[in-house]
Amino acid sequence: MTNFKLQKLTTVIKTITLANALIFSASAYAQQAERQYSVELSDPSKPMFLDVEMYMGNITIEGYEGQTVEIVAEVLNDFQPDKHKDKWQKNWKRVDTNKPMRSTEGLTPVSHTAFNLEIMESSNRVEIESEFGSKPVAIVVKVPQNASLDVNLYTGDSINISNISGNVEVESHIGNINGTLITGPIVAETHASDIVIEFNTFSDSAPSSFATHSGDIDISLLANTASTVEVQNYQGQVLSGLGTEFESVDKVNKKQRENGQKIEIGSQLQAKLNGGGQVMSINTYSGNVYLRQK
Repeated sequence: MTNFKLQKLTTVIKTITLANALIFSASAYAQQAERQYSVELSDPSKPMFLDVEMYMGNITIEGYEGQTVEIVAEVLNDFQPDKHKDKWQKNWKRVDTNKPMRSTEGLTPVSHTAFNLEIMESSNRVEIESEFGSKPVAIVVKVPQNASLDVNLYTGDSINISNISGNVEVESHIGNINGTLITGPIVAETHASDIVIEFNTFSDSAPSSFATHSGDIDISLLANTASTVEVQNYQGQVLSGLGTEFESVDKVNKKQRENGQKIEIGSQLQAKLNGGGQVMSINTYSGNVYLRQK
């Protein structure tokens, strides 16, 4: 979601009415458990692109046979992952710690479910954003099955994607990435969580890649998948049920510099499924890699 703010400015004239209406309804109906929105595409006969950026919450994206984008959003009032509790509290602590607290005698907290969610559409591109400062939000988005996705989550339980045949790029700093009935190509990256992907078919239109620093990567493929699978794993195990032997191959990367070049030499595991094909790259530092045949 590079240059997200700039993109919003270029489409603001066309989308300001829709954006204002959706933000307003999120505040006006604050006592509802969830909110539902329907977004019409500029040209339903053409493929769409969904761009989601959330600071805190959960994201679910489902492909379906409809021609609109259906969004359900709900505030997660009790959201606070235990393993990130200290960091979460630090982000939300009072800025001025020397300022005395006012008296709260006779007062009780008032709960609410208001939040800030921006939804914009322009030329079949739908952008959904919930920034830092908003309450944690769980969103479920239904899109046409052939949609392409760019999804980013900073802190959450998971990103869940299902039944999508378009290109997928997904990144989660904290939170698992789960995909079912995926065609790809797909690029998935997370820092401290797991990646679990079940392919429906495997697209050879572009490489697919999966990377995590300290999480596991679990990939399921059809038996007839033609792909060259490359695995780099430093401290974990590689467990395969693909029926094709892996071999260790050298990998050399050369990078030109102003006054010379940098050469990186290493090795990786490689298996050519059904004779090989489009590359699937899998990288994890301290997690395990699981490769399954459906």
